[in-house]
Amino acid sequence: MTRERIRDLMPSGRVRWEPSEDLAARAAPIPLNDLVEAVYDGDEPRWRRAACARALTGRVPDERAGALLEFVRDGGATADVRAALLEALSEPDRPYSAGLLEWLRAQEDRDEWRHVRPALAVARAKLGDLSVARGLVAMAADPWTQLRMPGERGVDALIDTCGLAAVLAELGADSTGTLAVRGASADERLLGVRLRWRAGDDIVASLADDSRTVARTAHDLLADADADCEGALWELVRRRAPGHLWALAVLHRRGRDVRSAWEAAGSPRVELPDAPPDVRAAIVRAATRRGSAAPTPAGWSRRRSSNRNRTRTDGWRRRSTAPCGRSPTRAWSRANRRTPGPTTGRATALTTSWRSPRAASW
Repeated sequence: MTRERIRDLMPSGRVRWEPSEDLAARAAPIPLNDLVEAVYDGDEPRWRRAACARALTGRVPDERAGALLEFVRDGGATADVRAALLEALSEPDRPYSAGLLEWLRAQEDRDEWRHVRPALAVARAKLGDLSVARGLVAMAADPWTQLRMPGERGVDALIDTCGLAAVLAELGADSTGTLAVRGASADERLLGVRLRWRAGDDIVASLADDSRTVARTAHDLLADADADCEGALWELVRRRAPGHLWALAVLHRRGRDVRSAWEAAGSPRVELPDAPPDVRAAIVRAATRRGSAAPTPAGWSRRRSSNRNRTRTDGWRRRSTAPCGRSPTRAWSRANRRTPGPTTGRATALTTSWRSPRAASW
């Protein structure tokens, strides 16, 4: 009877996309030992076994933890079931936590984990392993969703477990501002921008970043913000400081008349030396059809992905009126926004938000 109830609660493979905390809440009436037995049952489809494993997150019975760990170690299940068990078992301050972390570190380069290597990194983050911080930061900046989302979860887990100051110190920064401006890589600076945005801090300076991805992310966040930061943007334009073209684009997106400022700056065009003339002409035509007063700094057109590719989230969108701050009610993630690349025309995902379980309080 209990197994039938599990099948009713997890009727299809769609549960693999459901957050673990939601699965755990729905499966709360199911006895924990029955969930464990469903994980072991090879006759069940692997997506249901993995869902049962994730439903154990935060509540694995101590008396069953050892056997589940051995099940993960000896390869007795498919990679996705083992990854789900790692997510459930990776809790700090449990009797087995130290041994599990040591084993996870030893698996880093093993070929059998190549398809679920992000799960190993997230598990290490949940156990407080700061040495995985840089790898998670790179994953969180990856355009591919299957890498970006675990990276984002891992960074949040590492901050939860070790504290923001410890994570920043591991990255060689003493504040989010330092990370956003002086981070050793574009990925680290992108994380600094996101952390500052989530905290309600000013990110206008990141419009001058050498990385187009970082500057474009700051542009997208500021363009959709409701708070008043236009004084700083106009000052960038007036001084012709680095990033002033991005500032013009932000102001244009906010509906301000920037034509006179653009013409005063010499009607600048950002050259794309590798873009064929027909590609540049297509960009200009697209901008003209939208009634654009000036091209975006990178000369890129902007388009949205379809709604079916969007993710409902309350992640990096903030809910206060802090300077250069947040949009009060937006909940749609722009993680799947794609922008045609300047040289090949291929889409490149530019993530500007991620799912954070603590976003409502940040």
